[in-house]
Amino acid sequence: MIKKVIIIVLALCLLLSYKVSFAEDRSRGHTKIKRLISQLYEKPTRLDAQRQLSSYGSEVTEYIIPVLQGRDDPAVRVAALRVTHAIGDRSVEDIVVPMLKDRHSKVRQEAARVLGVVGSKETTIEALKSSIRDSSPNVRYHIVRALSQMPREQETDIFIGVLGDYESKVRKYAVIALGELKSVEAVSSLSRMIRDIDLEVRIEIVNTLAKIGTEECLPSLIWLTGDPDQNVRIKAVKAIGGIESNKTEDALISATDHIDPRIVSAAITELTKRESSKVLDIAKSYVNDEHMVVKVAAIETIGKMGTSSEKPLLSGLLVAESTRVRDKATEALTVIGSGA
Repeated sequence: MIKKVIIIVLALCLLLSYKVSFAEDRSRGHTKIKRLISQLYEKPTRLDAQRQLSSYGSEVTEYIIPVLQGRDDPAVRVAALRVTHAIGDRSVEDIVVPMLKDRHSKVRQEAARVLGVVGSKETTIEALKSSIRDSSPNVRYHIVRALSQMPREQETDIFIGVLGDYESKVRKYAVIALGELKSVEAVSSLSRMIRDIDLEVRIEIVNTLAKIGTEECLPSLIWLTGDPDQNVRIKAVKAIGGIESNKTEDALISATDHIDPRIVSAAITELTKRESSKVLDIAKSYVNDEHMVVKVAAIETIGKMGTSSEKPLLSGLLVAESTRVRDKATEALTVIGSGA
């Protein structure tokens, strides 16, 4: 009996010791957080304090809130907002929203950035929408980016309305949002942007048209196969291939006559995916093309779509100078031989 009592007493002592130790550690942690918060007010220590505070997670929130609500040097509030962004604690949402109206653009910018991470309430969305015409392009960018991360159909007109913004980042995220919404309503507005001066915007236009995926998107995508940038051209061909329309095949067949060999290759590949009745003849016409990327696509298509009657054509490639051509011809013959 005495032995049991001793064991219980020892266990209680250990538990008490652990609780005391935990409380001391927590107290030390809070002391360090307070010290780091104070360092946000000093320019030489601000950046390092911001970095260290971010590593504490939501423990920092109760100490950072008074800084957010203060009227101190805007650089201090900006630093506090950056810590808040890194932490991502949603409990600060209502505190950050009023900062969208701060007289300092950097504060408004970081507030919008934070709300893109922690925002979800109707009041937050309305506040972001009401600030979308902010005089600062960086603020508008972060507002549109925040809204694009929680797009709703009723905001479609908002996103369409900023497609003409002179700041390319604003246009880019408006286009992204419309893609997430798969907004058929936006197709005509997007079609007027296919000559946008910014490459990233044009890339997102292709991505968005691909997501919308209606026949109305085809004319713009066809035009974009002639874009100055090769990545845009290739993406446009692949996007065309994903659209279900009786006009899609003709668009892809036209692309096989493109001057860019990568476009020809991508068009052949897309026609093969669609199991076009015309792609085999197209592939056979390109099997000896001077461009390797076209030749490889043609050989792969013959392997997938061909029959035993194409074996002599492929067999002739087994003695080609290029190792890659020989390997692809061997693979194609294997596919035909297996009847796959």
